[in-house]
Amino acid sequence: MGAGLSTEAAADATMPPMAQVTLQTVATLPRLVAICSATQTLAPSDALWADLLAFEIDLPGDDESPRALSMTENGELELALAPLASELVSHNLETRNLGNLILLLLTHVRILGDIPVAATPGIRAGLYQRTLNAVLLLRVFVKHLFETLPPRIALRHFSAHTASVAASLQTSQRAGMSASADEIDLKEQLVLSLVQLLVDTPSTPDYLSTEAINLMTVLLSLQLYLPTIEANDFLMHVMTGACRQRAHQLLGRLLTRFADHAAPSKPSQLKAPGAASYSLIPWRSQPNATLTPEERAVHVEALNREDVASDPGAEASLLLLLLLCNHGVRKPGGNPFQAALSTFRDSAQDFSVSESGRPPLGVVQLSYTKLYSVLCQRLHNQQTTLLLYLLLHANTSFTTFLLSRTDLQNVLIPMLQTLYNAASQPSQQIYMLLIIVLILSQDHSFNKGIHEQSLPSVPWYTEKTIHQISLGSLIVIVLARTIQYNLAKLKDLYMNTNCLAALANMSPHFHALHQYAAERIVGLFLLLSKRFETLKKAASSSSESENADVDVFADFLRIVLEIMNSSLLHAMQRNPYLVYMLLREREHLNKYASEDRFADVVSNIETILDYFSASLEPHLQTSPSAEDVLGLIAAAAQKWNNAKLQSNELKFKYEEEEQPDDFFIPYTWSIVVSRALIKWRASPDGASSPDASTAP
Repeated sequence: MGAGLSTEAAADATMPPMAQVTLQTVATLPRLVAICSATQTLAPSDALWADLLAFEIDLPGDDESPRALSMTENGELELALAPLASELVSHNLETRNLGNLILLLLTHVRILGDIPVAATPGIRAGLYQRTLNAVLLLRVFVKHLFETLPPRIALRHFSAHTASVAASLQTSQRAGMSASADEIDLKEQLVLSLVQLLVDTPSTPDYLSTEAINLMTVLLSLQLYLPTIEANDFLMHVMTGACRQRAHQLLGRLLTRFADHAAPSKPSQLKAPGAASYSLIPWRSQPNATLTPEERAVHVEALNREDVASDPGAEASLLLLLLLCNHGVRKPGGNPFQAALSTFRDSAQDFSVSESGRPPLGVVQLSYTKLYSVLCQRLHNQQTTLLLYLLLHANTSFTTFLLSRTDLQNVLIPMLQTLYNAASQPSQQIYMLLIIVLILSQDHSFNKGIHEQSLPSVPWYTEKTIHQISLGSLIVIVLARTIQYNLAKLKDLYMNTNCLAALANMSPHFHALHQYAAERIVGLFLLLSKRFETLKKAASSSSESENADVDVFADFLRIVLEIMNSSLLHAMQRNPYLVYMLLREREHLNKYASEDRFADVVSNIETILDYFSASLEPHLQTSPSAEDVLGLIAAAAQKWNNAKLQSNELKFKYEEEEQPDDFFIPYTWSIVVSRALIKWRASPDGASSPDASTAP
């Protein structure tokens, strides 16, 4: 069975019997050793190719059915095959045997597509096993290639001698191989064959599709060893040509696999999960993202334990989906996978009223209910958070579905809990969560509905006991707390801007704010006021950059004043605690009445507070309790008229940066490296390691 293997030969029951090996002994297979050590090319007709894939790896465990390898098993396989991989690579530019192995995989994929449905299970199982072996061997050899050679040299290894390609073409009628042997790009054909294996062969077992996904991820990992985020050869093949035409189908397959098979996973108790991977991403510096080798080992062990209960194929599918959707968005024609993500629809949607009575051509359908359930269960991890962001940013249909849910607490509480524990999370995940909250806050029904859902308690909020609080009040508390944490620790202006923008969008809809939420809003004003005054004093005799800091904090302070003003204008009668807290801290507000950049909004608030002060004054002689004062405020609020006040409602809308690749590509790869069941080395031997400080 050579590189020119035919469908008839594959279906022949006389195929070579399977040799039983272990992860440690697979490297002792005589035909594999002979091919890897060969110093000249082996013709497709050579008997070694016929027997190369006729083996089966015995994996630990009671279940005898085939399965994908775990992270530990992948490491053992790579370790066992490392000497053979080195030997193969050392001779490959002369032998082109890696190219012949690629041709062997292409042939098996074509046969799987052609084999009759009525083929006996034994023949089909044998083909699956041989195809799996080709995928595993290629993944190990290609990964070794990328890790040990500079990218431009590694790419030269993806070719075969013309005679080998021609022999393969003699039996090739699919995969677009209609060109001459000299014109065939094995890189493109390898990518396309994996797409075909995932999309065109519906009976492909989960373990084989999982390993095919892992191989495609490894092919794309050439990006890790490039000095910039420019597209690499494999990525361009995925984004263009025949693969581009299959983007909707491949994305649908990956998303369905994730939604159908992902099991709930427990939040990790480790600090900065996944942070160790940032050292592999050369394009930009990544703050707060380092783990010691010991912490990395503990983290990897935890990931292995966590993923035992879930389908590794679901996780692999999600990671590949994220890579495909977050690359090349600046290229002409855009990213076909991001476009596909924007068009998929709910399988429960009724298309009978449309002209055709069916979904538009090319539209992928998926159960939104099932996808929503999986998202809620796994939102503590970075990859699911990033997927939710992509869905909300790209797909208006899914956004509408999510906003219509009456159980929004299921998606919001995991997000709020992660924000509450921001100190132990990567800053990039905090960004994503805040952007998601900002996107949701752009919807009026969301801002109203969150105050209609009541929570009896918040057990994870440990610094204060909270009972009977609305979901809206809890969001206000967590966002205000996140700003306070950021000012003290991260000092990231972008994070503060998103928090304040979300609060501003929600402020006209504040309803029955919890006392602690009102305290947090006013406390945020006091904190920003103190920081602003400190900077203003220092700026009088300091640098231009420090003057810029004054302007930034002036903007922050202005937004907080607008938030309080908006709540008073639109929801005063429903928020007596906010009025109460502002009356208590009124002296800190007065000093901004004469500053031009704050005067108008402070004048509004002062007018309102003057009214309440006058309403309360006759009752102060009796020393009323705080509860009595709240009652008096509520009564006075019913008589208030906003007619004389200025109304300038703030509305913020999230817009992605002009060059999103600069953030999303490094971030996505950091997630993949830390979460995939494959271990990557930090830098290729013999390749120059790019300096992150010079990257864009």
